[in-house]
Amino acid sequence: MSNDNLKTSRILWIDSVKFFGILAIVLGHTILGGWLKHYVYSFHVPLFFFMMGVTSSLTKFDSKPFFQYVKKQAYSLLVPYYIFAVISTAIIFFVSLFVDFDEAKIFDEPVKLFTQILTGYCRANNPLWFLPCAFVMCTIAYLIVRSVNNIKASKVRIFIFVCIATAFGILMYLNYHYIGIHRIFYKTDSALELLPFFLMGYCFFEYNVSKKIESLNAYIKVPLAIALIVLGAILGSINKEAAYLSSIYGNIAVFYLSAILSILGIIILCMTLRPLKLLTYCGARTITILLLHKFPILAFQRVIPFTSAYLENYSVPVGVAVALISIAVCCVIDVLIMRIAPFMIGKRKVK
Repeated sequence: MSNDNLKTSRILWIDSVKFFGILAIVLGHTILGGWLKHYVYSFHVPLFFFMMGVTSSLTKFDSKPFFQYVKKQAYSLLVPYYIFAVISTAIIFFVSLFVDFDEAKIFDEPVKLFTQILTGYCRANNPLWFLPCAFVMCTIAYLIVRSVNNIKASKVRIFIFVCIATAFGILMYLNYHYIGIHRIFYKTDSALELLPFFLMGYCFFEYNVSKKIESLNAYIKVPLAIALIVLGAILGSINKEAAYLSSIYGNIAVFYLSAILSILGIIILCMTLRPLKLLTYCGARTITILLLHKFPILAFQRVIPFTSAYLENYSVPVGVAVALISIAVCCVIDVLIMRIAPFMIGKRKVK
């Protein structure tokens, strides 16, 4: 998740894809159950890792010295994580003084709460786990890509990337069914299990698959995109609902296939349709939305009786409305943060 202001023709579709990705994440946290939550959970986190691979290819991330790259990623991902882990915990503590709600139970075990924050899991704001996990994934991906790119033959490189992605997919299967290692430091288990999506995204852009798709006629791309999304939804519906924090994926093969079908369908659709400024604006601010969206959603779910009743009954229209309002609130706060303290979201002031 990055707010990079890359002045290229492709950034528009990239930001559009990121908007639909963050909308899926916010929807998944807004609607408490039902078919829509089940569907968005089948692809939303893999989509962001896929797009991280795309933007890593775009910025030629492997050309940077290792420690320089790691330092930059730590500033972009870990600094916001720790800052908002502290802020989120403080907010929950303050609200718990006036409102009796389940989230306050995290303070029953203060030592556990503190150690979990240090190791990449903030119970006051669960979505923050993505950031340290992304840091681990980017570091591992950097080492893999830099090593593989030393090979001159492009076909050999692609073959090796496929083999590596397959190996991590097998590792995911073994861990899920037999080993059972979960929630280790910085969610390294999820970083390894979902790394194939990063590598697929990297190859998708690096080896010009995106350009070939962009060159297709719109009359081909639109039906193709819809077909991929529908197929992804059908496959996702027959699989167990994914739970990324707990590394629950159901049938691993179905999970991978349904996720990649939905991802490709969304990307092709965003490549084809004229980008809307509002969507690309929000798509360029996904990290702020990720960091903050829990709190407006919590207000709609627990404080406002009208919306809480509908959300408990899995109302899709109300859920979509609440998700969009929450995204809008986060974008307003993003403007303030960028003006006052951009380091809070891993950014620097534009001179």
